[in-house]
Amino acid sequence: MAGAAARLAVPRYAVPRRWYELPTAALWALVAAAWHGGLIPWWWVPAIAFLAWLVVSLTALDLHHRRLPNQLTLTAFPVTLALLAFAASASHVDLLVEALLGALALTAFYALVRAANPEAIGMGDIKLAPTLGLFLGIGGPNFVLLGPLIASSLTLLLHCVRHASWRHHIPYGPGLLASTFALALPVFS
Repeated sequence: MAGAAARLAVPRYAVPRRWYELPTAALWALVAAAWHGGLIPWWWVPAIAFLAWLVVSLTALDLHHRRLPNQLTLTAFPVTLALLAFAASASHVDLLVEALLGALALTAFYALVRAANPEAIGMGDIKLAPTLGLFLGIGGPNFVLLGPLIASSLTLLLHCVRHASWRHHIPYGPGLLASTFALALPVFS
């Protein structure tokens, strides 16, 4: 169903079903195992499950089409904010301020990168930054700095295994999404 939701959200960009369903199931199984094993609290599961869905959907689209569509990047921010508000209310942990500061910091950083060199990062990455900054901000300033560093390393790895259709531009979104998920999953353990 999650894969179908991704396909319905962006029908203009065709991506094979297996690019959505299996990776989403694998990441959701990882989230469930982390919760069941006591590594993450129950109130963190909805937010991290949404992030996992977003990671798979946007990674598939960026790898296949080199696009991060507005239908997903722009709507992800209010959904994430609502899920984090739920987590804050259920946990009595004041995480919204840190999340919003992270969103502001990551967005400002990528906007500066784009201003300095427009070819370095796409507008889709900038539109995605506030959402991912919410997740990274919860981990504090180190996570906001570490996320882009890991993302750049993963993008360099993609450059090494370059696909023929990527000629000049290596997709940055998959690295940013993967690094955010890897850092955000255990943030409350």
